[in-house]
Amino acid sequence: MDFSVVDKSPFLLRDLLLEHAARSDRDDLPLLDASRGAANWQLRRVLNAWHALGLFATEVAATPPNDGEVALALGPDAAHRREFAQFATQCAGGPAGLAEGCDFLSRAWDHLAGELLPERGRDRIIHEFAEAVAGRRYSSPPTLDFVAPIVTRYLAPLLFGGDARLAGQFRVICCEGATRRCAARRAVPRYLLRGGDHGHRAGRRDAGA
Repeated sequence: MDFSVVDKSPFLLRDLLLEHAARSDRDDLPLLDASRGAANWQLRRVLNAWHALGLFATEVAATPPNDGEVALALGPDAAHRREFAQFATQCAGGPAGLAEGCDFLSRAWDHLAGELLPERGRDRIIHEFAEAVAGRRYSSPPTLDFVAPIVTRYLAPLLFGGDARLAGQFRVICCEGATRRCAARRAVPRYLLRGGDHGHRAGRRDAGA
């Protein structure tokens, strides 16, 4: 590809990269396609977990006294672990898909609290995921802060042939979908990039500025 990519749509670039990869003679590395959730949304249990989490976020939300149709944001200090356990028990007698989704989420909470986000605890983890699926709060920069640890653990090593030690030498910076130029403009004011940095430098930078 002998053209500039800074003004190209990320979706166009994704298609071009997949086309380029398909012509490669290399067969010792897996093709990583993590765009838009990809295969995750073809798994029934993941879909069930997504819907169960959305229903939980609605079920436990408080409502204002003058409008029972409005679901307020969840309290960050509430006992969400207990609330979710009660919700899962209620769902156990309902549709099989909903019960499967709750079981998947329960195992996800255990794994996140035990392996990836132990400093947060289950109450906070459940709160952050429920608020994310409800779309009530958007972080700034607009990247949920539990994404980077998950990407660092599972996605980054795939970029290095499964070498977790090598992947650990690189810092993963997550940002909203954008062109390379747009990402650079957002990163510079936050000191993630400096003038003159380029994507090939020691893994510290992922765009030119």
